[in-house]
Amino acid sequence: MFSTLTNPEALLATRVFTGRKAESADIFNRVGTGLKIPGALEDASSFAIAQGVRGEVRAWQAVRQGLSAAAGVVKVAETAATSISNLLNELQEKYVEYFTADLQGQAIVSNHINAILDQIDLMANQAEFNGVNLINVDQATVATPAPADEGTTFNFNGPGTNTHTMPATSGTVTLSYTATGNGGGPLRLLYNGAAVDLQNVNPPQTGTLSFAYPATPVTDFSVEKLGAPGVSLDYVFFFTPDQIGVVGDFKVLQDPENNEIDVQTRSMLATDLGLRPRP
Repeated sequence: MFSTLTNPEALLATRVFTGRKAESADIFNRVGTGLKIPGALEDASSFAIAQGVRGEVRAWQAVRQGLSAAAGVVKVAETAATSISNLLNELQEKYVEYFTADLQGQAIVSNHINAILDQIDLMANQAEFNGVNLINVDQATVATPAPADEGTTFNFNGPGTNTHTMPATSGTVTLSYTATGNGGGPLRLLYNGAAVDLQNVNPPQTGTLSFAYPATPVTDFSVEKLGAPGVSLDYVFFFTPDQIGVVGDFKVLQDPENNEIDVQTRSMLATDLGLRPRP
């Protein structure tokens, strides 16, 4: 009677069969998991390295998904912002029509302007993707550049006119003056060709003038001194902007290397654009 212990050929065959069985099990394991090294028992060091690579790959897959979602948010906001920009061009045209129309025409144009403002708000409010809207969320006040000659002292020795360039931002202009000398005459603030505030100056005298600056249709105002040539008048003006145009940051994601990706946002509601007074 023979056994594998006394039959070399059978012993060899058994060993080959056992080896092939182990190889087949390893192959089936790789096919089933899709991994060359499916467990730490096969190769502990290679398995640890592979796990680290798999974790990084998954992290970057999350980054890709986040970028795809952010791209949708930004695309919707960009489309709405472009449409609102087109409406602003139309609105500028309507403001020109308003100032050149008679009273009946101004009432008609005013209704049209309000309809455009309503449409701007509608577009801003509907520019939402996946619960995120980048153009209707108040976050922080935009820093408005000051007029170049704000805070500078100007002097009239007799009659004269000075024109001051302003930023395209609505707000309030306040002028303070001191008059000395002899005689008198009007001191006026002019905007869009019309007087918006006026005082009769009789030295010695100090006072203030002010008006609400709408920023459209022109971006400057003038100070005009009329009357006696013996009057010397110093003045200085300051500009207080309305709280318009709010901005913030939309955090898209933070990648596996701790790099942050942000998108700057700005509210484009009619109020935040300075097209309507704040309640």
